[in-house]
Amino acid sequence: MESYLTILIDYLSIIAEACGVLVISLGVIRTVYSYFKDLVKTSGSSTYQETIRLRMGRSLTLGLEFLIAADILKTAVAPSWTSIGQLAAIIGLRTALGYFLGRDIEHSEKKHREVENN
Repeated sequence: MESYLTILIDYLSIIAEACGVLVISLGVIRTVYSYFKDLVKTSGSSTYQETIRLRMGRSLTLGLEFLIAADILKTAVAPSWTSIGQLAAIIGLRTALGYFLGRDIEHSEKKHREVENN
């Protein structure tokens, strides 16, 4: 039974990691496409560029959440003190990055709403 659970967790961690990479990759592709489309159609309005930036930030934040989940699943299979320490460091770095991205997104959305209301 334990071996089946280990195999299941391995597959789930691979799926979570693939989802994280996919979300970030699609976010990058969408951002680059939107940016160049904006450059061609308009003169690069700062309001639209801010919207593009916010979408990219959301993609990065969601992708990081998937990657953290994958790391947690990997460590759940065979935890050793080394893997737990590495997991703590990875989660700490990714959480800090996610926090600052989230804070930046929140600040930008607030600024964007203020511009739209004026």
